[in-house]
Amino acid sequence: PEFAAQAVFDPALDDLIDAIWQENSGGLAWHLLALAQRGELGQEPKQVLRELLSLSVGHSKSKVPVAVLNDPPALRRALVRAVTSDLHALYAEQQAQKGKHAARPLDHAAEQARMSPTRAVQPLPPDAFGWLTDGRLALAELAEDAIDTVRALRAADALRQRGAVLETSGHYQVFVDRHRGNSLYALRLGRERLYLLELSDPISAGEANIAGSEVERTGDLRISFHRGSFSAPGAIDHAARCAALVVLDIQRDVIESFERTNTPRELKPATEMMIYLEETEDDPSFVHLVKQEIARLDAGIADRVRPTPSLATVNPEERARYLAAQPLAWALPLRKELLAHMARTGFTAERVDADHAFTNVRLAELGAGEVLVQAGTPAAFVYVPLGPGLSIFPLGGYHSFPAEPWLLLGATGVGGGAERSATIVAER
Repeated sequence: PEFAAQAVFDPALDDLIDAIWQENSGGLAWHLLALAQRGELGQEPKQVLRELLSLSVGHSKSKVPVAVLNDPPALRRALVRAVTSDLHALYAEQQAQKGKHAARPLDHAAEQARMSPTRAVQPLPPDAFGWLTDGRLALAELAEDAIDTVRALRAADALRQRGAVLETSGHYQVFVDRHRGNSLYALRLGRERLYLLELSDPISAGEANIAGSEVERTGDLRISFHRGSFSAPGAIDHAARCAALVVLDIQRDVIESFERTNTPRELKPATEMMIYLEETEDDPSFVHLVKQEIARLDAGIADRVRPTPSLATVNPEERARYLAAQPLAWALPLRKELLAHMARTGFTAERVDADHAFTNVRLAELGAGEVLVQAGTPAAFVYVPLGPGLSIFPLGGYHSFPAEPWLLLGATGVGGGAERSATIVAER
């Protein structure tokens, strides 16, 4: 990451920097010019653009821990160090830390040479990255926006490829083995030969089993898995341990990147961000084993890990609506009031545990003309209309009729595993 941070200061990339400046993406160049014209930015604006681009080093959680990201003076020192350090010395230092070479202490002269700006691509001015620590309102806002962009970059980097068709850098596909729960690499030699390489590395095995990882609009992390059932003795426990390691790795990159020293009141604190683990279709109990492993490895986040029903077979439109909806946060009296309304429709509400039955329930609003469910699609959700306004259009040529408030919609299809037998539309 230091190479990319240094490259933006290389005169060889002046044409590229000029092109980025002229493009004015997001109005950034204009904003920097405006700050300079108002006397709020003492540095040369195009130099600040380069410094902003060098924040790409922050995508590395090892190079820029979240504690440094939250401390502008420490972040400024880290950035100056990244941009002015000799890359060969950094590489040797990293290899020593990994144990590949015997670590040898640097003498003072060697340390000064490693940190000397003259060894960088281009010497930095004394006020380099000064906008990070200036303190004036406009520059404090610039710094906050830049740091938040790094937070988003870290999260995006953690979610990259996970949940897609996982491939190596050589474009070999990676799968999870249904027998032992290990990772399988499909290696091709020419067009006619295919080799399957099985590895038991825990991280590789866990990542191969990730079917999806995403951040919801609520700020919560949702992770799904390809499989939960494995045939070899002990394989399920092995797969659960591997999955737990990867879940912890993802949440460190995604959720912990949004930890702040002082979280503004309008933002959701990282400590309140949930980690939803979707049950697998072949063995719903698998994610409960994963949660147990997470609790063993990091008890501090165990309370925020919540197994949740799978959305793998849900109609995409219904899935998107569910994830966009807010989790139901009703107090117990309001829940009981809803159950009382439902009981008057014939629903056996007395059998429902109002304390626990509302877990994973969400509240969605529909606009006129919106389709709630489409006939012929898989039945996955059961809906409870809280008022009039829905019309039901059954298959088979039957007349449409209004949906009654409080009456369950879709329960028959979900219970029987059938497709939707009607289209339901919001008329108002």
